[in-house]
Amino acid sequence: MNRDEQIQKIIQKVNESEIASIKTVLIHIIDVLNNPDSTARDLKSAIELDPPLTGKILRIANSAYYASRTKIDSLDKAIVWLGFSSVRELAIHQKTAEIFSAGTLIEGYSRERLWQHCIAVAQLLKNIYRKEFGERGEHAYITGILHQMGIIVLDQFFPDEFREIATVSARKEQNFIDLERQVLGLTHPEIGAAVLGHWGLPEDIVQPVLYHHSPTAAPMAIRKASMALFVADNMCQINEVGFTDSPVFNEPLFERCLDSLHINYKSLEALYKEVLEALLNMSTQGLFSKE
Repeated sequence: MNRDEQIQKIIQKVNESEIASIKTVLIHIIDVLNNPDSTARDLKSAIELDPPLTGKILRIANSAYYASRTKIDSLDKAIVWLGFSSVRELAIHQKTAEIFSAGTLIEGYSRERLWQHCIAVAQLLKNIYRKEFGERGEHAYITGILHQMGIIVLDQFFPDEFREIATVSARKEQNFIDLERQVLGLTHPEIGAAVLGHWGLPEDIVQPVLYHHSPTAAPMAIRKASMALFVADNMCQINEVGFTDSPVFNEPLFERCLDSLHINYKSLEALYKEVLEALLNMSTQGLFSKE
């Protein structure tokens, strides 16, 4: 079986699994993101496709963290109280959390730890766009959340090979991507990008996922986004937020990306601290629960 056939077989397995349950809601939310004329009603319609998701958002809107004086009993009220962007991110967060449940428990790895890492990367990437680039970075959050989709796929559909990769990585401090090439001939960025591309997600999400370990190899049109994701991903990894798939830190590439993006390390450190504080605060309020 050649590489393309192997990827197509993986995509078929994913589409027949619970992983694909997030696809419809994600696509509708991205459609809202991409349409400058979208309204709160459009966001509401996208979220209402999934009644349990609606319930989760209303629970969060009524939590002590958001301190509403009156009961939030509809998505309309939640969007007004929390804001369009906040509800959109909550919907992405809560829906994608579903695929990080259960999974293999291996030395140094669990889906819970992977989820923690992806949340941190999403938050940091969003902050980089807004505070360093002065851009809204509409797809930054969802790109950060989904950048490790390939690892979820490997965990679920290649359990024996994945256990070998994860165990060797943890014990011998080798990066996942190098071990994946040796064991499978495919890497998690390739798999994740193939799945997301097949689902019809925009290329400015798919391509950074594909190049998040090799950002300087990305096409020029997507290199900035790939470098930003690499920086956010590695900043969270070197600070050991959740799961680390790259125990061998590529410092020269990290510094090259910072230089290319004109980001000062001290500024990045400040952004990271903001993210860490926000995540800690939200975690104490139970806002990262996957239930």
